[in-house]
Amino acid sequence: MQEDEIPTTIIDERWGLPLASKWRGLLGLGIYSVPGPHPSLKLPWLPRDRAPSRVHEISPQRDVWNSATRKLANEGHAVFVRLQENMERATSETKREILVRTSREYRAIMRACTLSLEELADSDSGGGENNWLKAQYDVSSMMELVWHLVEILTLESTPGNCVVPQLLDWIRFHSPEVNHVVRKVTEYSAPDRHHHYWNAVKMLVLYGRLEEARNLLMQHPARKPGTHDAFASLDSLLKRMPHFHSKSNVSDYAVRWQRWQIECIAERDKGAFLGQPHLEQIVQILCGDETVFEDLKELCNTWYKQMVVRLVFCNPTVRAIDVQYHVPPLETDDDLGLLDEILLAALRYSLEDVLSLASSCTGNWWAVAHLTDLLHFGGHLKAFKLEYGPGLREFLLLEYGNSLMHHQSLWEVSAEYFSYCPIRGRDHIEALLDRVPLETEAKAVKLLHLCRKYDLPHQGQSLCKAMTMRALLNGRLGSALNWSIKSKDPSLAAGVADKILDHYAEAGEFIGLDLLDHLGPDMLINEKIIFLSKYREFHRLYEDAKFEAAGEVLVTLLESKLAPRRFWLALLVDALPLLEVDNMVFNQEQTYVLLQCLEEVDGPEVDEILPKNEAEEIENFEEDKIELLRLGLARNLARGILEN
Repeated sequence: MQEDEIPTTIIDERWGLPLASKWRGLLGLGIYSVPGPHPSLKLPWLPRDRAPSRVHEISPQRDVWNSATRKLANEGHAVFVRLQENMERATSETKREILVRTSREYRAIMRACTLSLEELADSDSGGGENNWLKAQYDVSSMMELVWHLVEILTLESTPGNCVVPQLLDWIRFHSPEVNHVVRKVTEYSAPDRHHHYWNAVKMLVLYGRLEEARNLLMQHPARKPGTHDAFASLDSLLKRMPHFHSKSNVSDYAVRWQRWQIECIAERDKGAFLGQPHLEQIVQILCGDETVFEDLKELCNTWYKQMVVRLVFCNPTVRAIDVQYHVPPLETDDDLGLLDEILLAALRYSLEDVLSLASSCTGNWWAVAHLTDLLHFGGHLKAFKLEYGPGLREFLLLEYGNSLMHHQSLWEVSAEYFSYCPIRGRDHIEALLDRVPLETEAKAVKLLHLCRKYDLPHQGQSLCKAMTMRALLNGRLGSALNWSIKSKDPSLAAGVADKILDHYAEAGEFIGLDLLDHLGPDMLINEKIIFLSKYREFHRLYEDAKFEAAGEVLVTLLESKLAPRRFWLALLVDALPLLEVDNMVFNQEQTYVLLQCLEEVDGPEVDEILPKNEAEEIENFEEDKIELLRLGLARNLARGILEN
């Protein structure tokens, strides 16, 4: 669409209103209708009460929600955190080993994701969803192929920087068509009669799977055991082909390879394979004959596979930096696909282009972010352009973390990635805490854990206050007390304690008993919380028939003035049953304290001491209970005097 074709206004067909949009979070887009006249349209004014209030939210994170890619995110996160921890204590000797091992773990996760996507695509019957799954499978397969190549060229270490054995493993691993052809041939009743028999043998030889090729050749009826025929000569050559190992010396290997290939050429030149065109073609492969690779191009269906098999038999000791010079002639740049461009960039060691091109084709930032993290620890980002090289790792980790922020089960993972970004990571964690909706208390607890984990006390306190107010509005006083204590705000906790005491005064029972019974040091946040906890302790001791301990707590609450004045009379009434037990609960000194409190509550100066509403409450209190209190305390005092 040309620039002048882009519509400047979108109209809601239902209401005839222009549509507007606003960002919701970092990746969500809210679309809604705009009430009232629009300056660019001649529309009548629409009353606000007729304007639709529904907001349609659009988010591009469809691929993260898929079950296969969710597993990718969760398992990749575990590997990522383990890598950060390992690199903190890694030495120069163990660094490369850790990076290679971690890279392979990432690739294993990608492989499992790729297979899951393939399985889902094959089992799904919906046309649109099926196409989307296949597209995701293609992208995942491509990134797995690219990652493996980058791992070989940048992270692995080989003697003499000889990478052909690793490149051969690379194309073997990513060539399922070979297994498909070989399986069809071997499962046939007479393998040698299958029309792909010789193609299967040649493919096995080209991909270095020589033992399998020898076994397949043995099944040919022309192979006569015990005779030295053309099949036996070829089998001997295949068996003695040199192999490069991690402990091999490049020079020694080159000499052994040259001697072996001279033997292959000699066997071919003396006519041992005349009359056997297929066997002769296989020997030409072993001799490194350039023409035969052109003839067998269809067996290696991509340019990079053709390049590797040529190197295996023509230049097996080529250095990694020189592989780019062995790329076969390609079409014009306009005809190259995105995968071709990425692989060519990797072979040229242009990692900037690899990451840039890979970012443009993936539905999320998972592969690019984690691969860049590995390259960062390997020291490969230092050669990048100055304007973004040093911060590229952090930028990609932040982008990947942002892509997870609004997912209902992955937002916690994003905080972990942000925490390893030294420059802007803390800002993004704060943004995450502000944007995650407080839908449930369980989610709020997780958010509070993040606040404490990443040392964000202000955000943690704001969260607790918000949850306290929500609980109060919903009448959940126990939950409100819990969140107010977590907030560490004394005034907020005192306000909630007042609400609970009011409820106790009206209903005669406590709420949130489990919390009150296990406050511990948290009760010290405020005197009212201390009173609430100790008053609950008094009731618990009384219920357990521990009367002396209960009486001591009761007297302490009154004597220390922890109890609010409006609760003094209630506490004195709670002392009445204790005055009637067989064993004396209150001693003389404690009894004097109770009498003094009763005088203060019921004395003539009560109107001056207490607020008007509380004084009226005292005046309306049943006189008989006050008299019973006076009588009980007097008898207890006399009893104490007599016992002494």
